[in-house]
Amino acid sequence: MIISGELSPKQRKRSQHAMLCFDCINGLSYMCLGETIIILLAVRLGCPDYVISTLGALIFLSYVLLPFGKFVAARVGAAWCQGVFWVARNIAALVVASSVLWSRYGYPGIATASLLTGAMVFYGCRAAGIVMTQPLAGNVSTEEERATFLANKSMLAYLGNLIALIGISAYLMHQEGIWPLFWVVIAGIVFGLTATTFLRQVVESESLRLAAAKPLWNGVVWTFRDSTARKQILSTLCWNMIHIMTVPISMLVVKRGYGVSDLDALAYSVAQTLGSVLVPKLAVPLMHRYGPRKMLMCYYLLYLFLAAGWVFSPDTPHNLFLFPAFFLFGGMRANGENANTHYFLQTVEPAHQVNAAITIATCAGCIGGFLASTLAGYLLNFTEKFFPGEGVYHYRFYFLFATIILLPGYLTILTLKPLPKEKRLFNLHWHPFWHHRG
Repeated sequence: MIISGELSPKQRKRSQHAMLCFDCINGLSYMCLGETIIILLAVRLGCPDYVISTLGALIFLSYVLLPFGKFVAARVGAAWCQGVFWVARNIAALVVASSVLWSRYGYPGIATASLLTGAMVFYGCRAAGIVMTQPLAGNVSTEEERATFLANKSMLAYLGNLIALIGISAYLMHQEGIWPLFWVVIAGIVFGLTATTFLRQVVESESLRLAAAKPLWNGVVWTFRDSTARKQILSTLCWNMIHIMTVPISMLVVKRGYGVSDLDALAYSVAQTLGSVLVPKLAVPLMHRYGPRKMLMCYYLLYLFLAAGWVFSPDTPHNLFLFPAFFLFGGMRANGENANTHYFLQTVEPAHQVNAAITIATCAGCIGGFLASTLAGYLLNFTEKFFPGEGVYHYRFYFLFATIILLPGYLTILTLKPLPKEKRLFNLHWHPFWHHRG
């Protein structure tokens, strides 16, 4: 519901409660539909490695649909904009699930096309739906309530993720094959549609709809004219690339190189999620002391170290290697997103933040996603052809070449201007689009 003027305390509490319920149930949904399950589904369908690397890039390529979210929000408001696209993304998830049926009846090409098309639309609707999510969180909370409210939103989303992972793991404990994954996706669709009903209960002020109606083009022009914002496009692009070329391929190595079960693969996904939850808490004092630019430099180097670690990976799956690697992958991703967000909020004026965030996320996501998926697909084919071997052998060469290719990306972070010491305090009020889970 959209009203004129500010929300009353009762309306704020009602909206906050509805959004927290949405985040928790949506957390359940996303784990059933997100990257891990889609990659496991692709492996079960027998998709080539380059298809799986493309799946890892789609979450960033789909940012091309971000402006559509702004267009819809200008007409129906922030809350129901997300509701509209959440219904659409769950319909797209049905297309993903249909790949199992196409494969079952002997149409592998159509199955692969359904998986890629459904995933692209799924992630695209997610991107469009979250355009105004964080401004909406600011709209339904006061300055005093905001920190606690945002912390609760994040906590409940990750709690939903963990509950779903535990439930999926228990379900798959005695299940093998592709059909159990099909039913996991269906369960995710049910949770997703259920979560959407809570968005109808959110009350917001008309100011959000009016803000979304402002022309995007002016913000695009400003972003490319501002030197600091331009540098953030490049650094965010390289950050997206290093994630795409390392994390999804690491899961591919676990499944296809080591041949572990879906249950074991989900255990590594749990480690990754725990890293996303726990590591950022430890990084806050460091962020205060050294600032987001230096921390981004450290996170990027650690990503490179983890990628290079696969070059020396054991011949058989060893938990002392795999669990810390995935835990750190999750932690570095969350830390990097936080650092990017902090730097953005401190260097871009509030009047330009919405349009600049859309521009940065769209350019860095689409270009970075295209480059990373193309390079990853080529490297996987190249190493499989010229470095054939059993198990993880050719994947070691993939990560060797990927580390060399990604190394110059560090220079884009070096070009960022350091923040003054007084701007290093880590107190975020809303997050741009590259920092949102679900």
